[in-house]
Amino acid sequence: MTTPQQPEGSGAPDTQPDFSDVEGYLSDSEGEQQQDGLEARKRLAEVINARPGRQSTDIPQPVAGHGLSTYGPPAQQLPVARNGLAAGLKPFYREDRDPLYHWGKDGPEITFTEGIRNKSNLAPTSLLHHQNTHRDSALVSFTRNPDPNLAPPEARDPESGVSYRTTTLGSGGYDLVTSLATAGKPEQEGVARWKGEASEFVARTELFDQNKEHVWTQDNPAALPAVKAELTRLDRQAREQRVREAAERAKAGKATPYDQLRHQYADQYTQTVQHAERRGRTGGHSAIVAQDGNARAYAEWWHENRNQPTVQEYAKHWAKNYGTREAHAPQADIAHALRTNPLPQWSQTLRTSQKPQAQPGDTATRPAQDPANQNQGRTKRARTSHK
Repeated sequence: MTTPQQPEGSGAPDTQPDFSDVEGYLSDSEGEQQQDGLEARKRLAEVINARPGRQSTDIPQPVAGHGLSTYGPPAQQLPVARNGLAAGLKPFYREDRDPLYHWGKDGPEITFTEGIRNKSNLAPTSLLHHQNTHRDSALVSFTRNPDPNLAPPEARDPESGVSYRTTTLGSGGYDLVTSLATAGKPEQEGVARWKGEASEFVARTELFDQNKEHVWTQDNPAALPAVKAELTRLDRQAREQRVREAAERAKAGKATPYDQLRHQYADQYTQTVQHAERRGRTGGHSAIVAQDGNARAYAEWWHENRNQPTVQEYAKHWAKNYGTREAHAPQADIAHALRTNPLPQWSQTLRTSQKPQAQPGDTATRPAQDPANQNQGRTKRARTSHK
């Protein structure tokens, strides 16, 4: 994808300055730095190796926030740190175009029209200050990791406990992993954006309940065409990866109960669609499973790609370990089992390992009514999201 590298703000590029001066600084200290020991270096290496697509550079990159310059402040005005191991070092900028995720209290009625805004024009004294103090500033926190467990407490509505994860595809940002190295917190996979993200680069917003469970997804109809195209590609890539991983577990005889139910549903869905097509009709999903993004996306991918040689090999693994589709329960029963939590030993660990929730590619859409509706008026007025 060639993601538009639109500079900050909405003015024409030829009228914008390259850099903008910091208007002022927050007053508190940077906070404690981690030690540059063996364990810290090992943890940093693990984080970097786990995401091979990460690219960073010391050359400033165009940012797509709400400021008035192309690149934000010059490096000397916002260094890595003012004291300690990284004092005075220039930051590294995010160069890749992988998606970023922002956790906050703003729903799509805000993120799709206003984007993600900074809540102060004052800058932190350094990137380390930004990461350690969590104070509102001209920098806004994003992460490369979509894991709901990384959502900070301040991103949750204090009454309902819900939070929103917004996916963005704009360019630029300070890469905190490569900038702070062992002086920072690499496991957070943070990226700090100067004055947030413009709305046209917001791809989707998702609601999570007080238990960090995915509720619904809504894509931004006003996103740039290139952003929409890239989101579609990422969704398909995520679906393919899930099918491959489940098939590998089946091959080894280690597929989880959720894997099995999801695959049985995909088989029954394919049968239903084929039967309907022979009669000149359109097949569809069971109403019960319609909001299970994982199961629905898996079934659609399986149906579309069932004749590919690789997918046929996957089907053999499933048949060998779990029988043929004739032995499966009816589609509605499988869908009901998926939606009603069939595992008595279900735990948070099992939820994480067996039923991945709300990863990129999940397509459960926002219903007309949802548990957070009663709070949306309040959160819209507050328009608060974590920095």
